[in-house]
Order: sequence, then C-alpha cells, then structure tokens
Amino acid sequence: MRSISAIYLILLILSISIGMFDSSIYGYSVKRSLKILSICSDVDDLVFTHKLIKYLNELNYSIEFEILFLSKFSSDVYKHLNLLRDIWFLRKFDQIWIFDFNTKYSVIRLDYSEIKVIERAVIEGSVLIVGANTIVDNYSDYIYKLTGVEYFKIESNGVRRILYMNKTYLYNSSQSKYLVLKNTTGSILGFFEPSGEQAIVLNKHGNGIVVVLAFNPVEQAVRYNNLDMYRLVLNIIIDSMNYTSGEKIIPLFDKIYYTLFMSINVYNIILYSALIYIVLEIISYSGLLPYKLVKLFIKPLVYAKLIRRNNYSDVVNVISNNPDITLDELARLLKKPIRVVKRDLAVLECRRIVSSYRDESSRKTIFRIK
Repeated sequence: MRSISAIYLILLILSISIGMFDSSIYGYSVKRSLKILSICSDVDDLVFTHKLIKYLNELNYSIEFEILFLSKFSSDVYKHLNLLRDIWFLRKFDQIWIFDFNTKYSVIRLDYSEIKVIERAVIEGSVLIVGANTIVDNYSDYIYKLTGVEYFKIESNGVRRILYMNKTYLYNSSQSKYLVLKNTTGSILGFFEPSGEQAIVLNKHGNGIVVVLAFNPVEQAVRYNNLDMYRLVLNIIIDSMNYTSGEKIIPLFDKIYYTLFMSINVYNIILYSALIYIVLEIISYSGLLPYKLVKLFIKPLVYAKLIRRNNYSDVVNVISNNPDITLDELARLLKKPIRVVKRDLAVLECRRIVSSYRDESSRKTIFRIK
C-alpha cells in the first residue's frame, strides 16, 4: 500500500509539472487565432477550404490550417488517413471541418475507427462543422451519436434562402439538395425559407460543439458560384468560437503519456529525470518505500552530508540489547512508526554502524550492530 501511495504521489507531481512547463502543447486557443483542420474528399472541398482561409485572413484572423485529403486519387491518402485516426494530431486544432465528405471520391467511408477519434477531439473542446453530404454518405449510429441529428429525407426543391442570425443567404435547392432533419437534440441556429425547416443545428458535445449544416455549401459555392455560401459559412465559423471556452480538457493519463513519451527531447529528459529523482528522495526519506529502496535513495544524502547529524542512540541501544532484530520488533520497542525506523536504519547502515541481512526462512530483514 505504501508503494502504491508513492506511485500516486509521483503521478500527482508529474501532472502538476505538466501544467507548469508544457501547457502550450495542449492547444489553448486565442479568440483571434484559429488552428483549423479540413477533411476533404475532392477538389471542390479543397477550393472551398482555401477560399474560406483566404477570407478569414482578410478579416485579420491568425490562421494555421492543415488539410487531410482522403481522395482515392491522392498519393498521400493513407498517410492522411493515419493522421485522421491519431487523437494527438486532432488535438492540435480548434476546429475540424468536414463540409462535403462524399464516398464517390474518398478512399473510405467514415466509420467507427475515424469517428471515435473525431468525437474524442470534440469532447475535449474542439469545434466540428459537418455538411449535409458528409452525414448522408457516411450515416451510421456513430454519426448520429456524434452530431445529434437524424435526417428524415433528402429534398431538392422548395428552398430559396437560409435564415441565420436575422440575415438571409441565397440557396438554390433545385441545384443542391438539402436535408429534412428530425430528432435533433441541439439548438436550431438557422432555418430554410420558405419551408421553415431546420438548416443549422448546434449540439454541445462534452467540452466542444458540433455544428450541422443541413445543406451542401461546397457545391453551391464552388460549382454554382454562390458567394452567399462563403459569407454564411464564414459567419458560422466565427460565431462557433463563442460557444466554447477555447480550453482543451485532456485526460490526465494522456497528458502524462504525452510528456513522457511523445515530447521527448534533451530538456524534457533532464527536467523530468531530475523531478522524479527528487520525488523519490522525498518519498524515501519519509520511509514510504521498501527498505532496500529507502537505503538506496538515502545513501547519496548521507554521503553528501545533507541529513542532519544524529547519533540515533535509541535505535543503536535497542539493537545492541536485541541482536538480530526485525524491523517490526524494533519499531514496537522504540514505539515509533515503521517508516521512521526504516529511515533511521537506512542512515545507520549507510554510516556502517548497523548491518542487515535477509533471513530466508522468515523472509524478513534482520538488523544487528556491525
């Protein structure tokens, strides 16, 4: 139990140190700064993404962005696919865009392997923006759980505009289809006109949000040159930043794992090695480790004369009068906690006043005057 407590103490101090030294790696976002990942399946997606980035830059946003191009015609498709399944890669981004991920051109259909990682990123604090075609072509229970929406049918007529935040934007449903949603669990931010059906839905998911677009902005903007789609999506991107704290809530174990194994450099190796050593010295001096380890870590303190000089006469006298005594017996006679006696014995043995040996029959450590 004492060893387990010591391990917990090490992990606690490590977690505190992570907050002190490495908070920058966990993606705290600044309001006028955005890190964006766009997941694309065809050239239209690429064009739409680059146009949005251009407009954001013109609005004086500091943008860092990456594109995962999962087209079956891309030479880097499997490299990008592996990145999509890597939670540490997704954690870098404030927003993830999947506007028009269609299976006609993509190398995969988004399934559990991909969606579970995207969902983790959202739960920890990312914003996910998903378009209608992404939902239709990749629909499953996983998509429903992630987005919080279920679609009733696909329509191709009757809609001329989208109402969002008291502004209207042109949308031609005879050119680009839209979804009639049902069973939505989130807040409705936009409506189709004149039908009044849900066009934009926001769902809170953990510490992040999912914004569902029940229409295809890519097709309207790129193929039909509908500039209103750029304006609408741009406003949604900017507004979505107000629905999250901007702070990623990453599990403690993952932080420790990252610190120890994924951010290895000379500085970190020295820093954390020193930190762990100091923690072990403190634990050893407190007598919370097995005796052999206590002696091992106290030895440098004795040789460096960092332990206050003490003749430990009470311990020496009891051992002299009771040769070949066990730790438990010694603690009982001294009326001291075992951990305190353990530390005193380690100091005395390092000073070559006391010796110890292992009694194999009783499997206990025996102490005597040297």
